[in-house]
Amino acid sequence: MNSNDIDVTVGGTDLTISSDNVIDNVIVEENPYEEIPYEENPLWVLCENEDCYGLNYKKFLKEKMNICEYCGFNLKMSSFDRLELSIDPGTWNPLNEDLFSLDPFELSFDPEREPFEYDEVELSEEFNSDDELSDEQLSEFNSEEELEEFNSDDELSDEQLSEFNSEEEPSEEKPSEKEPSEEKPSEKELSEEQKTLQEKILSEFEERFNLEFEKFQSEREEEARALALKFGDGPSYTERLDSYQKETGLPDAIQTGTGQLNEVPIAIGVMEFEFMGGSMGSVVGEKITRLVEYATTKRLPIILVCASGGARMQEGSLSLMQMAKISAALYDYECELNNKSLYVPILTSPTTGGVMASFGMLGDIIIAEPDAYIAFAGKRVIEQTLNIIIPEGVQVADYLFEQGLFDSLVPRNTLKGILRDLFRRYPFFPLNLT
Repeated sequence: MNSNDIDVTVGGTDLTISSDNVIDNVIVEENPYEEIPYEENPLWVLCENEDCYGLNYKKFLKEKMNICEYCGFNLKMSSFDRLELSIDPGTWNPLNEDLFSLDPFELSFDPEREPFEYDEVELSEEFNSDDELSDEQLSEFNSEEELEEFNSDDELSDEQLSEFNSEEEPSEEKPSEKEPSEEKPSEKELSEEQKTLQEKILSEFEERFNLEFEKFQSEREEEARALALKFGDGPSYTERLDSYQKETGLPDAIQTGTGQLNEVPIAIGVMEFEFMGGSMGSVVGEKITRLVEYATTKRLPIILVCASGGARMQEGSLSLMQMAKISAALYDYECELNNKSLYVPILTSPTTGGVMASFGMLGDIIIAEPDAYIAFAGKRVIEQTLNIIIPEGVQVADYLFEQGLFDSLVPRNTLKGILRDLFRRYPFFPLNLT
């Protein structure tokens, strides 16, 4: 019997509970679903509505379009379920499936590696002490005291030059009132003096260079440490991409292609929020741009289902450039087709950041789902930046619709019918119309 064993009496029978969860040779098994969160539970899905938090049986949830059976709240849907909801069965034709993201800035930081190295041999060759410095370098780095003997203001007069340069002995002349000049140093003495001066100047230059280089190197190391603080929080960007690709089965956070809605051919793109929060990187922007260009060529209506946290920070300014690129493509689409163009963005929860600030709000008719969270910046960010209080509910689709931000607020179960009626009012016709 171990010291951790416990003796208990149940119904007049003495039992021993061991530390190995064994009671009289009966193993106590742990519940495999005891600590699994609701969002990862294979049987149940927790409602996201704060006033509900009801448990929905996952087996029947897809048949109900991911709508809570207790409160009618629209739960998140995968891009695959969205496609089944939006287009006719068997008409999906994906485009640009082979595009995937890379790490454009190589933000994976290794603290064991020296991020900035320099070649000491190359520096020593560049500033070799055997090399003579030019007159300009001497005048630049030499102090006034060191060049006092060779000051350009103390030039010799013409008489003194003729006296030293004449091959014959100078004729006797009246003694000058000025004191006789010092004898000219020999060529050997002058060269030694120049050499000593050059060495002194070079030592000062090397000392100044070393100080500047140490300052530069310390600044770059501080930048590297700041970079490590921002992006050294676990897996690298490429590792994150691989993880989400295996989890979702998608190369990036959007699916684009063509299909039919009530036999009307359309170009459609659906964002996948489960892939890094639906963030918009270079691949997402490129796939949407190509979809818009394809729709311009084929004269198709466009539907974009938005579900994104905004631009992808791991790609920096490249992700922000996608906003302008997609907006320019949509402008060309409208100009090319004139009054025959139709672009319908469908804003789901959440639609924030650069997605909401660009193609999410550029539609001919903007549709939003009820209770969807739609904003440019989050409530906490606005409050901390502007030092103001944001009332509850002002970033919800229902309130924004009342303020005129959208054209229509459409429940999920009636969305396909609304789109079908909408296309009938525009010059788009079914394929089987003769």
